[in-house]
Amino acid sequence: MNRKTFLKSIPALGIAGGLSLTACSTGTGVDSGSDLSGDNAIITGAAEREAIAIKTYVAATESGIITSQQVLDTALIYKQHHYEHLGLFNGLLEEVGANIVNLDDFSPDSRISGVSSQEQAVVLAMTLEMEAAQSYFSNAVLQLQGPVAREVMGSIYPIELAHFITLKAALGRNPAVNASTFGDINFG
Repeated sequence: MNRKTFLKSIPALGIAGGLSLTACSTGTGVDSGSDLSGDNAIITGAAEREAIAIKTYVAATESGIITSQQVLDTALIYKQHHYEHLGLFNGLLEEVGANIVNLDDFSPDSRISGVSSQEQAVVLAMTLEMEAAQSYFSNAVLQLQGPVAREVMGSIYPIELAHFITLKAALGRNPAVNASTFGDINFG
């Protein structure tokens, strides 16, 4: 069935009902009478993860240990992605009146203290990206209750995974996608 035929077959009452449900939802996609504390805690944790990633990328790019211009350019792009992710998560928190995450309240990941080479910096970035991907996948699929929050986190998850894979390929660890399922992808 083509899209036009399908759309014509939807009863008007079903469309109106769907629109009225959409109009009642909050930023997390749960009606205002629901307990959003679980979603808010997950979203706050995700925003904090993004703030730490930003600070870590800044520290790595300003350290001078990244010697490849291509790796540096990639790190700067990924840092910008994390700024955008932080903004999306903070937007969800603002919509429900929760406290937003302030970037200035965070420092780089503590593991950066052991980084002394470009390869170690890339491995740390891969670690942060995979930790975020695993968390966002799990939260979007299993934990979050609000559909809008699930959609936002679900849309960020594949970007974190893509960061991991491209960083892995930059180190020459091929194939970068070395498993048939997300749970089996590794650093090898």
